Amino acid sequence: MHTAQHPPGHSGSASSPGFAAQERFLAHFPAIIEIAARHQLDTAQWQQAAAAAQSFRLKVPFIGAFSSGKTSLINAVLGEPLFSVQVTPETAIAAQIGWAADFAAALVRPDGSRMALQRSDLQHNRLADCAAHAHIEVQHPALARWPRLHLLDLPGWGSGVAEHERVIDAHAAHSLAYVLVVGAHEGALRESLVRALAELAALQMPVILVLSKTDLRPVADVQAVLHLLTQEIAQRSGTPALAQVCTSARKNQIEPLLAALDALEQRADERFAAGQIAPALAQLEALLQHLDLLAQQRFADAALLQAQQEQLQAELAQFAQRLQIETRQLRAQIAPVQDHLRQRLLDGLGAQFERYFSLAESGTDPGNALLLDARTLIAQTLRSEFDPAVARYLGALEQALPQQLPIVLPNASSAGSAAVAAPSASPVWLALGSALAKLFDKHPLGKIVSALLPVLEQWFGQQRQQQMQQIEQERARERLRTQVRAAIERSAADLVLQLGPQLDERIAAAEQLVRERIEHERAERAKVLEQLQARLASGESAAAAARQSATADRDALLQHRSAWQALYAAATATDPA
Repeated sequence: MHTAQHPPGHSGSASSPGFAAQERFLAHFPAIIEIAARHQLDTAQWQQAAAAAQSFRLKVPFIGAFSSGKTSLINAVLGEPLFSVQVTPETAIAAQIGWAADFAAALVRPDGSRMALQRSDLQHNRLADCAAHAHIEVQHPALARWPRLHLLDLPGWGSGVAEHERVIDAHAAHSLAYVLVVGAHEGALRESLVRALAELAALQMPVILVLSKTDLRPVADVQAVLHLLTQEIAQRSGTPALAQVCTSARKNQIEPLLAALDALEQRADERFAAGQIAPALAQLEALLQHLDLLAQQRFADAALLQAQQEQLQAELAQFAQRLQIETRQLRAQIAPVQDHLRQRLLDGLGAQFERYFSLAESGTDPGNALLLDARTLIAQTLRSEFDPAVARYLGALEQALPQQLPIVLPNASSAGSAAVAAPSASPVWLALGSALAKLFDKHPLGKIVSALLPVLEQWFGQQRQQQMQQIEQERARERLRTQVRAAIERSAADLVLQLGPQLDERIAAAEQLVRERIEHERAERAKVLEQLQARLASGESAAAAARQSATADRDALLQHRSAWQALYAAATATDPA
């Protein structure tokens, strides 16, 4: 049996301090669930939160041209030649590698079915019969330093729309950073990476530059290429790469890459705190408020309880009206966003007219290049035009929330980001947060753009068959120029039409999410009031015992809250740099 030779510092047990904190965070859930159940309150949301925290992982996609050295680097990180490097673009398959104490591998088909794999299957690429769009999942003890990272070895790719959907749309929402692998022999970013970089910049996704195969070039040349690539990334994305490292898998010179992964594992602390600890703290605050009511002596009056219920119903009715109004106003922003997008597409695509014309004149379909440029323009427009409207929407809802209910929403500044506000003393605007923010975080570029690709392919194909036979004639060339201009205008119009329903769908989902959360907390508060009413008929002795139980459980929850707050503070104090 093959034994992996782990790089220095690797072991079979997870060694990340952040992962240990994650385990400590999870340890509090059983007691909290028991307390909620004892007071007849919902436990499903706590079970869901625990499951989400347990499965918390972040992707780190490795992207680059075919034969840029991605697979060799990942093999070096794993300490063994696990993945075959003797593949062609046609036989390459995506692989996701995460930590586990014991090795395991499986082929995952598009329908979710799995087929167990042996090391030899991966080493000899015995995957020729796998279904299209299948991928490999590997659990490996060599990733013990980064237990919350999933490394993605994505096949070398070109500049097609389908490739961008596969590499960016499928992974960006769950990724911590992208690793751009460029061979030292390449000398510059290929067009596919340039386009990817533009989209990642629009999505505010960090990148790490890895210069591979540096042993094939003199040291001076390597440093010159690294300097050139570093400058190009900063110029094209508007921000420098998180790290720029030189590597040689053949000589096992990968320490700079390992250090970059260490930094990403630290960054995962902050993401875990924002996406898991903060919502759980807010959820805990809601539970504490319910127990506060159950522990109070003053709710021994039937009239007071009735007044509480009536006030709550009145506040809920007012909020429902405000939610409807604010949602309608947010929907009204779709048309202005579409107008801005239409003009931005006409200007941006029009600026590339000569390039599209040259492609068409040479017999190459320009539709693919046109739509890739459109993807970037759409992402930029949504980030600058739609996301601020979402922030205003969330801010307005904050002001309208029923004061009696401990509702948990994202604060307005988190719109368009997976981040959630830090826990505060007020429980009114803090765990629906991550779910609601995610609806507006990564915009559906694939859904908007991909529908137009076959239309353009067919249109250009038909016209090209008719016109390219006489391309040498000036008249035919002019007709082709007219065709390209028409394609730009038609694409802009069609893309704008595609955008509207996608934004409306997300607004509807956000509204529904808010309504469901409001109803959930209303039902929880109703349970508390019903328990208080039942006490009135049970006698003072039983009521006193119930208050004592609620007080003890509230005090226990306060201890859980203190422990979680300490974990949150430690995670957010970590400096990823």
